[in-house]
Amino acid sequence: MKVRTLVIMLSAVGCAVSISACTPAEEPAPLTDSTSVPVATASSSPAASSSSDPTAPKPEAKKPAAKKSQASKNNARKKSAARKLDPRLLNPSFEKRGANGAPEHWNVSNIKNIAASTDAYHGVHVLALTSESEDYGIVVQPVKARKNDLGKVFVASAMGKAPKPGQLFLELLYKAEGKTTKNTVSWPASTEWTQLESKLPLPKTIDADSLRLKIMIRPGGKDKYLVDNVSVRIE
Repeated sequence: MKVRTLVIMLSAVGCAVSISACTPAEEPAPLTDSTSVPVATASSSPAASSSSDPTAPKPEAKKPAAKKSQASKNNARKKSAARKLDPRLLNPSFEKRGANGAPEHWNVSNIKNIAASTDAYHGVHVLALTSESEDYGIVVQPVKARKNDLGKVFVASAMGKAPKPGQLFLELLYKAEGKTTKNTVSWPASTEWTQLESKLPLPKTIDADSLRLKIMIRPGGKDKYLVDNVSVRIE
C-alpha cells in the first residue's frame, strides 16, 4: 500500500517537471502605435546643435570694442564739422579788402573805424571793429537759403575777442510770411579767441533772399573788438 502511494507521487512530480520544462517562455508584447521612440534630428540653431553634440566647437564670444580716447573723439568731431562747412559764405576770414579797408563781400554800416589787424586767428587779417556812433555798427552778408536747407537748422560760427561782455554780437535772421525771426548771441569778455555760434531753424515758408549773417558792435565804445574765421553750416 505504501509502495503504490510512492509511485503515484513520483509520477505526479515527473509530470510537473516535464510540464514546466516543456512550456515555452512568453514573448514580449509588440510595440503599439502609442509607443514613441526618440529620434535625433538636426537643428538650425547653433546653440541647439552644440548642446546635442558635445564635440561641436562653440562659437567665439565677441570681444567688446575698444573705447576711443577723448582726443580721437574731438578730432573726429572737428573733421565732421569741417566736412559740413558751407562754402557759400564769401571772404569768411576777411583776407580780401577794398581800398577803404572794408572787407570784400561784406556790407558795413555805422562803423567809425574798421581796419585790418595782424592778430589773426586764421590767415593774416581779421575784422577789427570800433564804434563811436549812436547806432549799432553792423557788418553783414546775405546768405542764400537753398531748398534742401528748409526744415533744418542753419548755424553761423565765428571766433572773436571782446574786451567787455555784451558788446560784440553774432546774429542770424530771416523773413517769412512778413515776420522777421532772428537769433542774437554775444561774446563774453576774453583776451583769448573764443568761438561763438548762432543757430536758427529755417521754415519752409522762408523768403529765400532774406537770410542774413550779422556781426554787430554796441555803439558808444572806443575799445577794439576782433572777429575772424566766420563759417556757416547746416545741421
